[in-house]
Amino acid sequence: MESWCMLQDECRTITNASIEVLLDFTRPDGQRTRPLLVDGKRLYVDEHYISVWSPILRAWCIECPDRELILANVQYDHILEMLHTIHPTYKEIDDQTVHILLPIAFDYQMEGLLHRCECFLVNHRMPLLEKIWLADRYKLDRLLVLCLREIRPNHRFDLTGSRYHALSDRVKVFLLERLHGNTAPEEIPEPPIDLEYFQRSTDLNFASIRAKSGRIYYVNPYYIAAWSNLFQVSFFPDLHI
Repeated sequence: MESWCMLQDECRTITNASIEVLLDFTRPDGQRTRPLLVDGKRLYVDEHYISVWSPILRAWCIECPDRELILANVQYDHILEMLHTIHPTYKEIDDQTVHILLPIAFDYQMEGLLHRCECFLVNHRMPLLEKIWLADRYKLDRLLVLCLREIRPNHRFDLTGSRYHALSDRVKVFLLERLHGNTAPEEIPEPPIDLEYFQRSTDLNFASIRAKSGRIYYVNPYYIAAWSNLFQVSFFPDLHI
């Protein structure tokens, strides 16, 4: 239970975070030069920045250097919403945009954005079966366990509706077991942050920074520069001449 309280506290912090920054993705600038073509319209991004968020987009950037990326089967406004959510604008997720962002985050393997959506759903009120369906559909296992723990034997669900029928067999079994008084699955702890990942140079994290302790970490300079003017000046002094 303690770990779930920690997850809820962390999620509450994330969903309340907001930074007032204005970014125009419809025009290229010194950092955002790679065009994304969506619904016949262009949005401009920093390919190094979005590579941190999505291994799918990163692979496309590598395979198609110096060419615009065509994003099919997505809407222009939805991609724009995603960009405002993952950039330092850090636009808050709400009960409308969570349904826009989840499929994009899932399809493009954006673990960080999926986590933000999961944190929003942890604290957001909606029908429990709807929340279970979202957790099942988008593999939000920590949210799923939390929902299953809320179920009591006298809980009423519409087991003839579309949401129940859309659940995976695995989750249907969990749900029916809980309705019959069985214990919920074991809680799924938050995976620890692997700092060793930042202690070796890779093609994604290739710029070194030295901590006060003297330890060197390797980061993506484009990602860091987007969040910090101090690092932007350090990594890209020519932008400020």
